Amino acid sequence: FLLIDVNPLSLGLATLGGLVEPLIARHSPLPIAQAQTFTTAVDGQTAITLQVVQGERPLAADCRSLATFTLRGLPPRPAGQTRVQVIFALDADGVLTVTAKDLDSDVQHTIDITPTTGLTEAAMAAMIQHSLDHAAADAAAAARAHAATTAQQHLAACMKALDEQAALLTAPQRQTLAAAVQLLKDCVADPTSTADDISAADHALTAAAQPLIAARLDAVLAQTMVGKTVQEV
Repeated sequence: FLLIDVNPLSLGLATLGGLVEPLIARHSPLPIAQAQTFTTAVDGQTAITLQVVQGERPLAADCRSLATFTLRGLPPRPAGQTRVQVIFALDADGVLTVTAKDLDSDVQHTIDITPTTGLTEAAMAAMIQHSLDHAAADAAAAARAHAATTAQQHLAACMKALDEQAALLTAPQRQTLAAAVQLLKDCVADPTSTADDISAADHALTAAAQPLIAARLDAVLAQTMVGKTVQEV
């Protein structure tokens, strides 16, 4: 028989919307190291807070929080352009080293955690059993959280475009888009709404935003064409 030390519970990060992104799965042989790249969600963001969690459930609120730290000093860039690589390295002694670094600068932060501190075998078994008992409800909650996060990103982009270029739309088009924005906001805020409800409202917003998208594209093309022939473009 060959005995291999393994990780007893999954380790991951809490991400936007309260979802968990697993980096080291349960029963992974030790030592092990896994890396994943994340991006910022807000324009001009100069810091990112990372919450390390342990457990088998898809929402961070239902997992065990191990540590929270903030990576500061990130260069301000548009949302999605900053790339932060997070490395989980779990050694044979069960010590987890978490390193977060900006791939485009020298900004970096590292912490050490002992994930099993304060956990008995019975407690770990109970965490696994809870994940099985709540599997169906957890799947629905995770789907809703994902849909809500996507919807909020679309809302932010749409409202920014409206603030900057609302004059490109007619009054009826602005009213239709404003109504779609409010409908999606209400749907996301309603705790009884499902992932399907939010997705349907999100699709309605996309449809209502088509005139603005087309008008913005026309404006960019018109500006590009100034002083040039079709052949030059």
